[in-house]
Amino acid sequence: MPVAKDRLGSLQVCKLIQCVRERSKAQIDKLVQCGIPYLVNYGEPYEGETALIIAVKENDIDMIKFLTKSMGALPDFGDLAGVTPAMRAAERGLDGALAALIEAGANMRASDNEGKSILFYCLEPSEEHAKCLALALENDADVNWPAKDGRTAFFAACEVAADNPEACKRLLEAGAMAEVAQVGTRRTALMAACASGSDEVVLAALLRGADPNSADRQGGTPAHHAARAGHLGCLFRLSAFGADFDRLDAKQNGAIHLATAAGHAGCVKFLGQRGTSAAKVKNADGKTLRLLAKEAKVSKACTKEVRRAERMSGKPRAKNNELWALTLYDWTLARGEELKTRLVTEFDPESTGQVAREDFVQVLGIMGAPWTPDCDKKLGPLYDKTKNGSFDYKDFLLGKKYIGKLYLAAAFEPKKKRAKKGKGGGRERRKRSIRSRSAYFRTSR
Repeated sequence: MPVAKDRLGSLQVCKLIQCVRERSKAQIDKLVQCGIPYLVNYGEPYEGETALIIAVKENDIDMIKFLTKSMGALPDFGDLAGVTPAMRAAERGLDGALAALIEAGANMRASDNEGKSILFYCLEPSEEHAKCLALALENDADVNWPAKDGRTAFFAACEVAADNPEACKRLLEAGAMAEVAQVGTRRTALMAACASGSDEVVLAALLRGADPNSADRQGGTPAHHAARAGHLGCLFRLSAFGADFDRLDAKQNGAIHLATAAGHAGCVKFLGQRGTSAAKVKNADGKTLRLLAKEAKVSKACTKEVRRAERMSGKPRAKNNELWALTLYDWTLARGEELKTRLVTEFDPESTGQVAREDFVQVLGIMGAPWTPDCDKKLGPLYDKTKNGSFDYKDFLLGKKYIGKLYLAAAFEPKKKRAKKGKGGGRERRKRSIRSRSAYFRTSR
């Protein structure tokens, strides 16, 4: 993109931009015809913005069409940062302006000076930005184009996944690779989604092949990122896909250490249940979980869970909290509704809650559930009420028969405060009784 450097060129470009803002087509035509060659594609000397970029920022669709069709403005000339008019339109959620630029032949595969494509500019959580994203994808934008730091648009979307999960899922549907890492840090898109806190995006990425046990340059796994930020829902999803919660980072911290230091009682409880040995490990600074909790001055609830995790660590598991059972239960939490829909559609149209065990196992296999022959042997008879080879899938999805109540999802929900008793309560009644007896003895004297 040419930039005006001499005084005459700068004055002409600034005058052209002023005319664009004033929507003076006659004056624009005169300047383009009589000014320096290709004036309409020159950028002003400060940020390099062209007349077309100004028209886009003004959201003047009529001017965009006039400049591209009548004045010869090229839709792919960007500013000094390499940001094209189409990128500016997407950045501001101006879907009408973007459509006009696409009609003029704007290249949806262009990238700015940082290597970012137009998709990076479509990630704000608004309906207009969603339309821009759809327009770019429909017009040949490369969904897996990496910026210079290795991040793709999906990675960038995962960083704000909690605010805009729909953009992440739309990119995955368009073919975005779920397993992508940033250059240098080796931080993955799944780690970014876990840090952001969107369990639905974490699930979508895992279903598309993201590795739940990948490690960044510091040895941190997706579980470390979720635990540090206190995102319990993300930990549930990671567990469903076989995440190893005993992995230690470069500083010998497990995910449970980070959750403890941040005071996330629910995460500490979960990791203590789903892990096996990390709770008793001292980190590189020689600190145990209990010491980390003391230094961070965490809540009583968190301290309680820390002590419980240390007691449970390394002990043999009981029948109602075996690791295979917890993984299976967490998987049903993540995909239970889909499983139920498939069973009803294919084998149980009357929604009786009963299907043949072979059909149930077949659907689990298709969906990639952590169901093994041991699961079939242990759980098959448990959910065969009629003893005829059927399987009660509705009862199974509750998980209460093979998982202890402390390990169910309901155990992690905030406890409801008990309502205070009214005047008829026992304590108040006793106080009134004592007062009346005291008054009686005083009068009798």
